[in-house]
Amino acid sequence: MNDAPDTTSPAAPGALTLEDARLFLEQHARTTTWGRRGLAARLDVTSFERTGAFDVVFQSYTETRVPEETHEPYASGPVDGPENGRAPGPWEILLKMPPLFTQDHRVVVRVPHTEQVRTCFRCKGGGSVTCSTCSGGGRVTCGSCGGDGRTTETRTTTETDAQGNTSTRTETYTSTCSGCWGSGRVTCSTCGGSGRVTCSTCAGLGRLRHFRRVHVHWSTRTNSRQIEKTDLPDQLVGLAGGDVIHSEEEARIEPGRGGEGGAGPYRGAFTRVNADVEAAANALIALHAFPEGEKLHGQRLVVRAVPVYEARYRWGKETRTFWVFGTDRRVHAPRYPLSPWRVGGAVLGGVSVPAALVGANLLGQPAPPPPVVPPPHVEVVAKPVLPEPPPIPAPPPAPKVLEKAKGARPNVTVGKTAVELRTDPPGMDVFVAGKKLGVSPLWITIPSRGAGPCKQGTCALGRCTAGACEPVTKVEIRGAEGARIVEVAPSDGELVELR
Repeated sequence: MNDAPDTTSPAAPGALTLEDARLFLEQHARTTTWGRRGLAARLDVTSFERTGAFDVVFQSYTETRVPEETHEPYASGPVDGPENGRAPGPWEILLKMPPLFTQDHRVVVRVPHTEQVRTCFRCKGGGSVTCSTCSGGGRVTCGSCGGDGRTTETRTTTETDAQGNTSTRTETYTSTCSGCWGSGRVTCSTCGGSGRVTCSTCAGLGRLRHFRRVHVHWSTRTNSRQIEKTDLPDQLVGLAGGDVIHSEEEARIEPGRGGEGGAGPYRGAFTRVNADVEAAANALIALHAFPEGEKLHGQRLVVRAVPVYEARYRWGKETRTFWVFGTDRRVHAPRYPLSPWRVGGAVLGGVSVPAALVGANLLGQPAPPPPVVPPPHVEVVAKPVLPEPPPIPAPPPAPKVLEKAKGARPNVTVGKTAVELRTDPPGMDVFVAGKKLGVSPLWITIPSRGAGPCKQGTCALGRCTAGACEPVTKVEIRGAEGARIVEVAPSDGELVELR
């Protein structure tokens, strides 16, 4: 009995047919290094079904204000002190807020009427402090002789005797150190022999202006959940294109009342969704609890419908799966058959091929042999001539130099690091956390602050590197032939090349 999917019946308007899915799969295989070309159209597909998915995204836009007492060198000029009025509290200062749901924005604001001029606490108003290099003595141990006053040197002499024979000898001798002239001490280069240096706290002015400032931070917290019934990874659903079926933005969004999903308009709109979507939205809303001192400015709930098509096909004795999903027609094809010629050519050419990849797809799971067509009966008198073996592929050419990012390496804050991202070909869109950062090649900023030691060689968040957990940033690269997701970590270095 033939259990292959029926491809003759007409598809629903806008739906994807099996032939369309084969075409997208072939395009995907041609963007990979080892995928077998020209195979998608010949796969023995046993089932092809559409299973929709939902991407539920909840965002909160908040603001924090943290006061800090600080100081700066004071030479002269007006002082805005308490005599000019009451100092406002951190939340009493009027500031222009960035647009709602700005990802990250920081400013530092000086609080009015908090300035006071005081004597420098380090130098006591003198403007200079004791030199730490010489401890105030003005002289330090000579680095040439180590304080001994004499140095050991060697010299080689050549002598010729009466018979014309030449001999060479080396002798060791001591001499007075030319650096300190025998005293063992030299003038301190830090303070020039005075024993004192300019106070770095007050820049030698002897006075400080103390004041209060506030660190203001606007940020957007984003959490999402994907509802999908197949084995397609949830994070891929969140990155794929979809149709917005519900969008809600309020100062504060409350959880749903229950029973809305599938029974009536969802959250007052005309959209109807299943109960799983409502449960996911309520769970995300419950996650966004804010501590005292963090002010909520707005929340947004977005539900997207993402089309998912699942195809199962036979390969040898196994049944494998690939998916075409999203309105942008992405493809996920794990364990897709490899090209033995491309892998074999790379091995012979000296290119490293992952052993697990080769073993899983070439050795353990050989491609099904082509159908054998019996030749016509011919009486052979002479010894048959065997076909010549296929030529060994030439080694692949050396990788080309990828185009560099324009501009200098950007300055980053503490806990961040800059990474130059190059792609082949250039001009691909680069996304992080759903936000487009620009077009490759370009500089991106990723977290560098670790998350503590590894536990049994694994990390709950990030990657275990040298016994410590380091943060990992998922970067999506989109081009004309498809998209891919790569993980970038500080240990990868300042240059990441994607070919």
